[in-house]
Amino acid sequence: MHYQDITDKILSSKLKRTTGLTPKMTVSAVLTKNPRLFNAKGDGYYGLSEEGKQYADNSHIHQSSNQEQETQEEDLLNNSIEIIENEKVIKHYGVFWNRENVDWNGYPFKLLGIDSQETGPIDFRSMRGVYLLYDFREVVYVGQAVGNSSIADRLKAHTKDRHANRWNRFSWFGIDKVDGTSGRIIPSEDNLRIDLNNLVDALEGLLIEGIEPRQNRRGGDNFGNEYNQYIPDN
Repeated sequence: MHYQDITDKILSSKLKRTTGLTPKMTVSAVLTKNPRLFNAKGDGYYGLSEEGKQYADNSHIHQSSNQEQETQEEDLLNNSIEIIENEKVIKHYGVFWNRENVDWNGYPFKLLGIDSQETGPIDFRSMRGVYLLYDFREVVYVGQAVGNSSIADRLKAHTKDRHANRWNRFSWFGIDKVDGTSGRIIPSEDNLRIDLNNLVDALEGLLIEGIEPRQNRRGGDNFGNEYNQYIPDN
């Protein structure tokens, strides 16, 4: 099966609940990092290894195991998924949001987004990372927000500085995590070590999503969860 079909099956069967990051990329990473159970067939397709088939055939044994063992296995899986998700450089992002849909004079103003799971709007006010300013589709400025600064802070500053009349849309790419339950932004560690392949994937994904080259037909690999701009009714 293709990893996207596997993801759809997991979610539709309610075998696992997503915590905000792109589920299909997490599933792909788990399959790739467990060659003992899964064989990569190319082009995103995976099959069970011989050991994986034996595990599947004996699933009734695993289901009848004691509760403590089941809890340990679930914790191990959750820890594995968390490690894989933490490896993503760009954890959340939004592309081509409209400047006019943000109340920059609100106190405090909010940068609201909602994902495809529609778990409720999240305020990305404190999210850090990289952002792009557009004059319609042309990129006119690229900036970053790290340390005590946030992407929202930098965007608001650009509504009053020399760039104020030069942009009407923006994209943002966040490096911080989002708590799947509370929606609270959790800062990533400043000394976080990043795998070189993940870094290259992030750079590719940022350029593809932020600039949308005509010849690219897909987004970057190992990329975070996309959010659409949320506009309150009132």
